[in-house]
Parts: sequence; C-alpha cells; structure tokens
Amino acid sequence: MIRTSFVLLLLCASLAAIAVLASEANARELLSPSLSTASAGSIPAAELQALLEEAVAQGVPGAVMGVATPQGAWFGSAGVGDTVTQGPMSALHAIRLASITKTFTASLVWSLIEEKRLGLNQRVNRWISPGLVPKGDVITVGMLLNHTSGLYDHENSPEFMKKMQSDPTREWTAEEVLAITRAHPMNFTPGTHFAYCNTGYYVLGMIAEAASGQKVEDLVRKRFFTRHGMARTSLTKSGKLPSLRTPGYLWLDGYGSPLSVLRWNFSWDWTAGSGVSTAYDMLAWAAALTGGTVLRPETLDMAWTIKAPSIMGYGFEVTKNGLGYRRIGHTGLNPGTTTDFLFYPDKGWALFSGLNTSDYRTVPQINTARILLDIRNGAEAGLGWNVDYRPAIKQVTKLIKQQMQDDNVVGLGIALVDGQNVVWQEGFGYADKANKIAATADTVFQIGSISKPFTGTAIMQLVEKGKIDIDKPVTDYLPEFTIRSRLPGVDASSVTPRALMANHAGLPYNSPDMMGYSFRPEAMQQALKILKKDWMCFPPFTTYAYSNFGAALSGLLVERVSGQDFITYTDNHIFAPLAMSRSSFAPKPEMTPYVSKSYSSDGKLLKRVFVNYLPAGSTLSSAAEMTHFMRAMLAGGSLGGNIVLKPATLRKMWTAQNEGVPLDFDYRVGLYWILSDPELEYAGKIVSFSGDTAQQHSRLILVPEHQLGVVVLTNSANGGGIARTAAVAAIEGALTAKKGIEPPPAPSPLPPAPMPLRKLQRCVGLYTGMGGGVVSVSVEDDHLLVQAFSGFSYKLLPLVDGNFAVDGYPGMETHELSFESVAGYEVFDDIWLGVKLLPFLTKVTPAAPGKVWLDRCGGYVAEMTSDFYPFWKTLELTEHDGVLTMIVNGGIYYALSPVTDTKAMNVGLGTYYGDTVRIEKSDGVEKLIFQNYTFRKSS
Repeated sequence: MIRTSFVLLLLCASLAAIAVLASEANARELLSPSLSTASAGSIPAAELQALLEEAVAQGVPGAVMGVATPQGAWFGSAGVGDTVTQGPMSALHAIRLASITKTFTASLVWSLIEEKRLGLNQRVNRWISPGLVPKGDVITVGMLLNHTSGLYDHENSPEFMKKMQSDPTREWTAEEVLAITRAHPMNFTPGTHFAYCNTGYYVLGMIAEAASGQKVEDLVRKRFFTRHGMARTSLTKSGKLPSLRTPGYLWLDGYGSPLSVLRWNFSWDWTAGSGVSTAYDMLAWAAALTGGTVLRPETLDMAWTIKAPSIMGYGFEVTKNGLGYRRIGHTGLNPGTTTDFLFYPDKGWALFSGLNTSDYRTVPQINTARILLDIRNGAEAGLGWNVDYRPAIKQVTKLIKQQMQDDNVVGLGIALVDGQNVVWQEGFGYADKANKIAATADTVFQIGSISKPFTGTAIMQLVEKGKIDIDKPVTDYLPEFTIRSRLPGVDASSVTPRALMANHAGLPYNSPDMMGYSFRPEAMQQALKILKKDWMCFPPFTTYAYSNFGAALSGLLVERVSGQDFITYTDNHIFAPLAMSRSSFAPKPEMTPYVSKSYSSDGKLLKRVFVNYLPAGSTLSSAAEMTHFMRAMLAGGSLGGNIVLKPATLRKMWTAQNEGVPLDFDYRVGLYWILSDPELEYAGKIVSFSGDTAQQHSRLILVPEHQLGVVVLTNSANGGGIARTAAVAAIEGALTAKKGIEPPPAPSPLPPAPMPLRKLQRCVGLYTGMGGGVVSVSVEDDHLLVQAFSGFSYKLLPLVDGNFAVDGYPGMETHELSFESVAGYEVFDDIWLGVKLLPFLTKVTPAAPGKVWLDRCGGYVAEMTSDFYPFWKTLELTEHDGVLTMIVNGGIYYALSPVTDTKAMNVGLGTYYGDTVRIEKSDGVEKLIFQNYTFRKSS
C-alpha cells in the first residue's frame, strides 16, 4: 500500500507552489540566473549544474534538470533552447517527453478502471472494431499496459521509418498506424512474453476515448494537468509545442549538425510519446502521483507491481537502486528529445532531466542515452540517493581508451550493474570503422563462450521440470551418443550432464565444423557422428578439460528433451523472458543494423566467422542487453516478474563441482560457470565466464554477495586482454565505491632460497602443458632450466616457501610454480596470488616412435572446404630427442606417444591434451586426424 507520508505532503506543497509560479503569464520574466542557480536545503546545486554543463560540452544543444526533496526543489539548465536565436535553455521551456508520456496514458487508463469504465482484463475488441488490432479478441487492457500483448511495434518497421522521415509533418491516422502492425506477424502469443511496444499505448489511447466518450487531450488536461497546476503540460495527437519551448534537434546520418524537429507531427506516437511538459510540471506530476491525488493508493500499488511475464509495471518502470530504494518512473527517446523521469515514493524524492536532442536510431553522432544516464547517476550520487560510481567509471574509461590504443582494439562495449540498477553502459571505438559507425551499448557482439551459461540455464530449466537428471548418463537421453575408449570401464555411458557442464567429461576439445564462414546450425547435429569415430581423453572428473564437443552435446540434450530446436528453445525460454530481443544463438535480420564488424590484430576488417556449435559460443548480444542477464542472475534467477531459474537452482550452478578432483587443486568450476578468480578473491564469491571466438573476445564477472556485475565485449582479434583487465578494474572500482573495499596490495616477491640438489633432480624430465608445449626440465647450477622444443627457454628459481619463481616467461612474473605428485602424476602447478590453479606442466613419458611413425614425419596441411574456418591449418611430424613431436600452425608443440601403428596419444593433462591422433586411409592415401581435422601430407 502506498502511504502519504509527512515528507510527501511537504513535497507536494512545495511543488504545487512551483507549478503555479511557472504557469503565470510573466513566465518569460522568470528566466533569470537566480532561478537557474537557486538552491534548496542540502541540494548540491553546483554539482548538479556541472552535470548539465558537461552534457553541453559533449555536443548537446541544451540540457535541463529539476530535483525535488522534502526540503525543497532546484532547477537547472545549460546550453541553448534554440540554436537559431541562441536563447538560453530553461526549466520553463516546454520539451517533448517521448515515452514518459506513457505515465500519463497509464494513469488515465487506471483512473477509468477505478471508475469501472474499464477493466484490466477486458479485451481490446470490446472497445475497438474487430480486425483493427491483431488478436484483439485475446489481448487485454492489462497486456497493453505492461507490454505483454505481443503486438508488433509499428515504430520498429522499416516502412514506418521511411515514411516518417520522408514527410515528418504528415498527420497519421489510427488506421495507418495499425495497418503497419497488422502487416507484421505477432511477436508472440499474447500474455506469454514481454516486448516493449509503442503500438500498445497508441491502442490504449483509442480505448480510453471509446470508454469515456471524450478526447484523451481533454481527459488528461481536466483530470491531471489543470488539477495539479501543470499548465504547461499537454498530450495532443501531434505533440505541438507552445511558444515558450525548445524545438528539439535530431542527428541524422550524413548531417554535420542536428536538424530541428519543431514542425514535426508526432501523431504516429500520440499516447505512446507525444506529451509535452516542463521540468517544473514534471516534478509536480511526481508529487501528484506519490501524494495519491492522481490515483488511489491501492491502484498505485497495482500500477507499480511487476507481474510475469512483464519486466515493467503497468505503465511505469519499477526498479530499486544500488542502496535498495524503490524507484519509479520512465525514460523517453524520440526524434529531438531524450528524457528521464524518476521518483522515490518512499523517500519523497523526484528527478526530471531532459536533453533537447537525440541520436534516434541513426549512426550516433553523440550518444544521448548514455549522456542522460550519466546525468541520472551523477545526480543521484551527488544527492546521496545512490552509490557514487563516477570515480570508478572515470578510471576504467581512461584504462579502456589507453589499452584500446595500445592493443589496437577497434570497438568495445561495457556495462556495469549494481543489483537491478544499470550503473554504466557505453561503447568505445567503432562497430564499423570504415563507415564511422560508433560502438555503443547497443552494438551486438559475438560473446563466444559466455554462451555456455545460457546453455547451462537451458539444461537446468529442464532439470527443474524433472525432465533431466544431471547425474544420469547422457546416453539415457541421447542413446546414439557413442565414443571409443581405451580407458578401463570408461565409455559414453560414463558421461553425465553434470560432467558436461563442469567441463570434466573427458571429451575431446574441438572439431573443424565448429566454426565456419557461413552459418550452419545443422553442424551441431553432426557432432554425434564425429564423436562416434573419436576417443575419450580422460575418465570423467579426472582433470579439467574444456570441451566444445561437450557443449554441443548439451545443446542436443536440450533439443531432445524439450522437443524444440536449440535456437527456438533458448529464444522462447531465456532471451524472451529476459527481454533480450536482440540477443540469440542465431543471427537474425532485426539484429543486422546493430552487429559489429570484426577486426584483426592490426585493425583490418575480417570476414565474419560463425560458431556453428551453437551452445558452445554462437550467442550474439550487446552490453545493454547483457545487463538484463546480469540483473536476473543477481536477483536469484529472475528479472521483473519473469523467473528463468529458481534461486536454489542457481545456487547449484554456482556450487563447485570439482572439489574432489585433486588435479584441479584450488581451481573451481560450477555448472557452466567459473568460480575461481585470484585477482578478485578478496571480494568473496566470484562467478564468471570468458568468451573467445576467432575474432571477438568478452568477459563477464558477477559478485553476488555485493550485487555487482560487469560485461566487456570486444570486436578485435586481440581484445582478450582488455576484456579481462577492464572487467576486473570495473569490479574493483565498484567494490571501492559501494563497500569501501580496496584491492589488497600486490604481495611482495618471496626471497630465493637454496633447494637441495635431490629435490631439484626430482623435477628433471620431459613435460607438456601451457608452460611451453613440450619442454625438458634440467638442473642448471642452483635452479631449474626449462627448454622448450620450440627453442624458447626460461628458469625456475627456488624460493623460501619451497616453490619456484618463473624467470623469463612473459606473463608469469607474479606467479609461482609448485612441484607436486598428485593422483599418479607429477606436475608443476600454477600458483597465482596464493591460489593454486591448474597444472602448468605435466611430466610425461611417451613411448619411442617406431619406424612406421618416423616414416610419416614431414609437413601436413589441413583439408578444409570454403565453408569452414581453419582453426588448425598446418601440421608437422618430427622426431625430437627421441620424442615423436607434432607441431601445429608452426608454433604449438605436442608430444605423441604411439599406441599402435595408426594411433598415438597426445600426452598431457587438461584442455588440448589426452586426445588420440590417428591415421586413416582414403583411396590408398594416408591421412592424419588431429582433433577431427584431416591433414594430408604436403608434397
């Protein structure tokens, strides 16, 4: 129940007085410096004014703000209201509200419901002629209010945009608007999903007029605006502006300056977005709503309730900010204006801000949505209404710009969330460098293996329905899944969904048809045929071994159990409930204008590569839409009223699955989530995932205990470094801002210490792993010398704690190595910031190659069609110090241990190891098969 508190009464009184003042005939005379810089109580006028000045400095012609607290109100402005007359912007200038208009429309509909002239569950066809609105016999008033009608939004159609921009002064009729909607299929069955829809609010205007017998323009004026002293507020069909106004300016492609939209006719938007008001009047509107003089408290409770499948209230955006305060309001974006309206009903606070320009669905000259979010966050922080993340954002922004330049990264998107509050979302660089299309928060990137948490979500949804048991064999669901094995007691029936999601299934890593230059989702279906010819690498839960084959099996499992193809299932059960309309495992036409190009390490445009093992890494999404996913995860599996996972299920996904795997040491994984991050261990539980496609790289980090999340997406082949460093820096800065938790100082290097010769000699031998591919370790003086078969060498220096410092291996300067005997293996384990990660080197004893293998030594090239992306291109077999060595792509070394004349083991532990290299004959010619790539001997 909404309560009219004492502070709200004070607020209403102060705002009512302001509204009367603003409506007087001598309003022009009130445009004085004293008004724009007036301060009330503890309102930090100078700080708020600086936010507006910064917006103007970024290219906005004019900016305005109004702030109200129980102690009083403050109004500020900057820049010009009219670029022709150069008259200063003012809080008295009328400005088009765009979608904030929906708060008027929704309030009107709710008032008619209070009067029993309308019903929330009444069908559209009761008020509008059948056939005019698609599914009008099913869609209800409530569905229109909370955007669950499924109607196609006429403002999204290319034909509408073309007509609107070719003749912006034309008067649109209801028939013309709805004809566009009827020409497109429904987005979904009414009432099953959420999709923001302006058409729905246009229809609500028609229904309000039919139910009341009066024009909307007259209804809202009499019921709301006149009653609450909002004399400079209107809701007309055209959105006509009064004489004291700012015209509004629109950036369009090909123009060096924004165009005036003063004469534009907004009849196509009407009750969805053609309202006009001032900063003064909007604060009066906030006071009227919170004071209960617009609607009854019990009605407001319903209007401000999020009910599945929506993620919004009935006409209002409903969130909580970083401090847990309830926040109600709406944002707006239309040609010529970008606006923000919010109020805190439990605190007596209100904020309105507006820019008299927009980059409305064009190549962005300036990002007005981002600028207005900066104003909101800055104002809330300055007023003490929210956590101040500005220092962190400033620091990470500087890091991003510098590292993008250093690493030649072309484009990047980042988003930071605090619980349900989007703190920051922004793009840097270019989505399309040649055409100067800037990367924004809405730019769509390939997020790579961050797809896997979505895949895990799909599986666990089916677990919740009792359709999958993650500890039963995968073969119970996919009986055609088979794989060869030389491991005693281990075969396909040993593999469980839990093992797949924990990357401990012991399956091979990759396949040539995983990626290609054309989108071939059917490739995932071929994984079963390929695995049938392949061999197990390890017994399940022996060692962490990342496998894209395992992800493909996970997707096939979802398809088999759900009865839907993987794309359809995830679109309907994950992306739609999370309102991620431009995110999917498949590229879709509506994404095309937003999809980023890909670039090489030297900044050259690359041909697009698709990930065809969909569950492993094919998801396309943006920083802005990934905020929906992060918010849902931080909320225990739900967004708004939509539950994609139960909290208990999410906790299972975030529970370590490999506690009993000695060879994993302290490295922890959940169910398609990574739970170890030494840099952020001080923050508590961390859940994360990285994504790496052939060309684009990404990083997602969540800190559930502190309700923080960040995602960084890049479009360049060498963007992996910045994806990680920017994400970590953002979390570190956010933790400092929110909790005062600073990163611990870097540990001081431990001093060297002598190690007995017998301990050094124990380490001598041949090793494989991330520490150089294939290396020999020997004793040199008082330390160990590591010599890679590639010619690279480095030293391991004994330390006082009995471990080794790494000297001469780039990137390992802050790491230590620990020599240990574990589970029958001798390994050098990687220790970073005190956390034992995975084996860096594993001692191996490969069998000596016989003549038949030595005769195969020489160069090989991969057989690939034009559709396939050549992850592996060349291969060389050679004998090195008695070891059969395979060199892939000219620089990656593996040690092979022949098993038979036609099979050899790629010896070692973990990802990329344990698989079987085999020889097969085709037309009498031997072919070498490595990771299911077929190589033929070069001439």
